[in-house]
Amino acid sequence: MIPVNVQEPQDLVESFVTEFEIGFPVYLDINADAARAIGVSGLPTSILIDRDGSAVAVVTVAIEWDDDDLISMMQRWTR
Repeated sequence: MIPVNVQEPQDLVESFVTEFEIGFPVYLDINADAARAIGVSGLPTSILIDRDGSAVAVVTVAIEWDDDDLISMMQRWTR
């Protein structure tokens, strides 16, 4: 997972990361350059990428990533 925050100030993102004890890097896309380059048209957007670097799904709504059905589906993609 590579989280990218789009168009929010660094101090706000750092506060969020600290408050929710996020233990991995969150990258900043202050001017939305990366989001535009890959065609993101709304937030939140999650792009699921397989081992070969190909996008296998795009989710454009907030989602519960710990949902059992979703986990099962993603596990099938990794086999």
